[in-house]
Amino acid sequence: MEMNAIWYRSRFLNMLSSLAYIGAFSYIYQNFLSAEYFVSAGMNFRYLTPYEYFTVYFFCGVIGWSIPPSIDRASSIIIWFIFIFYASPALLLTFHMGMYKASYYYSAIISLSISLIFISIATQYGYRKGGKSPVIPGERMIFYVLIIWGLSTVVLVAAFWSILSFSGIDDIYHQRALARDSGGGALLSYIRTYYCYLLNPLLISIGFITKRRMLIVAGIAGAVLTYMIDAQKVAFLLVIGMFGFYYVLKRGISATWIFTLSMAIFCFLTSLVTEYSPLSRYFADVVLLRAVAIPGGTFVQYYDLFSGNGYTYWSNIRGLNLLIPPPAAYVQDADWPELGMIVGRAYFPWVEGLNQSASAFSGEGAAAAGSIGILVIGFALAIFLRVLDKASKRWNQLFVIVALVPIAMALANAHLSNVLLSFGGAAWILIFHFYRPARQRQAISPPAMTGDMV
Repeated sequence: MEMNAIWYRSRFLNMLSSLAYIGAFSYIYQNFLSAEYFVSAGMNFRYLTPYEYFTVYFFCGVIGWSIPPSIDRASSIIIWFIFIFYASPALLLTFHMGMYKASYYYSAIISLSISLIFISIATQYGYRKGGKSPVIPGERMIFYVLIIWGLSTVVLVAAFWSILSFSGIDDIYHQRALARDSGGGALLSYIRTYYCYLLNPLLISIGFITKRRMLIVAGIAGAVLTYMIDAQKVAFLLVIGMFGFYYVLKRGISATWIFTLSMAIFCFLTSLVTEYSPLSRYFADVVLLRAVAIPGGTFVQYYDLFSGNGYTYWSNIRGLNLLIPPPAAYVQDADWPELGMIVGRAYFPWVEGLNQSASAFSGEGAAAAGSIGILVIGFALAIFLRVLDKASKRWNQLFVIVALVPIAMALANAHLSNVLLSFGGAAWILIFHFYRPARQRQAISPPAMTGDMV
């Protein structure tokens, strides 16, 4: 009876904190983001009817009830990020930004909500925790990671030495253009992505779990190099997110509602001081606009564009393009199969080369087959998370969660196929599944998550 009471309390608090978060985000979107970034980021705004508000709050509450009650394994951190940084704002911004009347979007909103609920149930049903001796990276793994990281660092410095710069916020797009014009081909592009989303985070998470500060410093230095190449602010957000989750989880705070409520408080407090504090405006730009509003807004942008011009039916994915032809509207399109470039060109024609990249639910869901596509990608994501949980079950879960923060962030703003191949999603599964630590005496005992884990 006591465990049931804790279970219901956790989910009830999840639901309340989710409603508080979407309410706080709605407030700052209406009073700051939509006015400040109406043109530059396409943050369109129209007032919602009471029925539309009810729809948004109802589905956010139901999803909030269903998501894992604690951040205690790989799937839970990823589901939380998708819900907070993509699904919740997507539900709200579909009505704010959509070109058509509300009824046009109900099937998409229902499909997105069902997908999140299904993923949450599928990853929690029948899950059993690992053994009492969780795996942590050993000396051999640390050695190989350092070698690969060091070689990648040398390659990146040599390739981009002439353009390395610590760009200010006004020079970001200029720096990205320089990085794009420097070329390097597909191989160098893969190295840059893996360096940012796999190697640097791997060093930092190993440093945390083994208490080796120099590894953490090396990972941070790699993030700085990543920023100096193409001014991607996500390089620093990844580091901040990893630090935050490590120190909070290390202290036994793992209840999901606490993280959600923290985001709600952040939204609300930021909305109060944006007019008076340049620092607050900066955080509103980096976190609430670029990490929340823009990814969430792509859901309706992709849905509107491809429901009108023809669904892709996943013909943009390498391999499937040999079997499935592209939509007639894009057969001769120079930007095909880069959906982000096509969407960027459609919504921001005055910005040359803008890549409006998006979550799997936008690009491989709404753009692929509308509401049906959203359900299909939800099913595929549930399979990926189940496999990831199974592969990482025997590992120290604090290490797993912190190391996968970048993958969780990426899935809120990149296609599932890209995350698997280009961002290290498949690589993590291979590492978790095949790594076997050598039999050796562990000089340092890794910290473990403690406290209430339900």
